[in-house]
Amino acid sequence: MKVKNSLVLALVLFSSNAFNIASCKETQHLVNDYVESYIREFKEPIFTKSNNSTNRYLIRLTFIRSHQSHVMITWYPYNEEFKDSFIHVKKIRKVKPDGEFEIFYDKKTTISKHSSTSLLQILDAQKEFRKSEHKRWKEPELDGQQWIYEFVDKTNSFALERISPLHDISEELEKISKDRIVKEMRLTAFGVALWAISKNGETIEL
Repeated sequence: MKVKNSLVLALVLFSSNAFNIASCKETQHLVNDYVESYIREFKEPIFTKSNNSTNRYLIRLTFIRSHQSHVMITWYPYNEEFKDSFIHVKKIRKVKPDGEFEIFYDKKTTISKHSSTSLLQILDAQKEFRKSEHKRWKEPELDGQQWIYEFVDKTNSFALERISPLHDISEELEKISKDRIVKEMRLTAFGVALWAISKNGETIEL
């Protein structure tokens, strides 16, 4: 009986610890495991909410697409400490049925202070992004896109995920407040503007 009780106690402690570890990972990492698996294919770092090695603020937007190559755009805005602003674009595509990817596009582009400032002003970036809803308001689609926004600095980072934000949303409009509709439109406008300024050789598609 003592042995049985000890085994039960050990199992409870193990389960509790495993739950705590999983909760810690879920709490600390900006994105879920599915998105992380794609970020690793880009050979880029996985960011957390409060402990990142980056020495400057950045915004990373990853497009996971059903029938096209996947795209990652990382933007380093101009600020008083760093007098430059540039965009780093990477694209990956599947080369083997088992899921192996290759990076086939990798380009950095310097953008002007004016363009950098204009991007930030689209929705007063730092403040407006943080006011955006962190839960998505559209259900996943079999033939859609995921847009994953990550706003990263050393100690205070967060992420937003959106599902096919350029698709027809008429059916969803009655389900959300007008205030959120405005925020979602501004967030999408920022993503489209970032795509356009990146000059990555593609026209963004619905």
